[in-house]
Amino acid sequence: MLLIQKGPEPRTLSASKQSGLEEFDAVPRDVKQAIRDALVDEQRGLCCYCMRRIDATAAGMKIEHFESRANRDRQLSWDNLLAACDGATGGPPEPRHCDTLKGDRPLSISPLKQSDLRALTYSRTGELRHGTEALQRELGTADEPGILNLNGETHVRNRQRALLAFRDSFTKRHAGHWTAEQLRRELSSVESGGRLPPYWGIVRDWVQRQTAKHSAG
Repeated sequence: MLLIQKGPEPRTLSASKQSGLEEFDAVPRDVKQAIRDALVDEQRGLCCYCMRRIDATAAGMKIEHFESRANRDRQLSWDNLLAACDGATGGPPEPRHCDTLKGDRPLSISPLKQSDLRALTYSRTGELRHGTEALQRELGTADEPGILNLNGETHVRNRQRALLAFRDSFTKRHAGHWTAEQLRRELSSVESGGRLPPYWGIVRDWVQRQTAKHSAG
């Protein structure tokens, strides 16, 4: 996960609510598409949970309600809407994850809160870790999917590949010799653009660790 900074809700959604719209199932098709576009833009093209690539189409993402739609007062609250991947909606061979597995279950860790994300780190093997045992169980482990199943085999493998690709590209461009400042500039360059690369969280974590290590040295 990376911190999601919510922007303003789409004007068409605001207008629809002002006209009496109260339930998500009644959202017009064009308004729902405006919601997808805005969510994908503010999340830089990544799933709110696993950080795989998503697209602003009905097939390319799901509109996730962080708090269950059972809470009718929150169905159309912009700060309750996120963009998630399909979560292996079709089932096997990929185990379900993210919103598809979460369903209506409450989640204690939020991608909207910096304080919730500070304790997130990544292992060398690509596992997402949290310093709090209860929250780790929600994220999932190699043995138990938890609520989000973010440490399933597919996600761990894809994180490893994302980090390896970044490290190889960066190292080659600097002939194997680089400074902490060069690494910081690389991070800033990527994050100042539009969409982020898939599974960017593990790359960001590695960059921060490396710059801190080299700065201390």
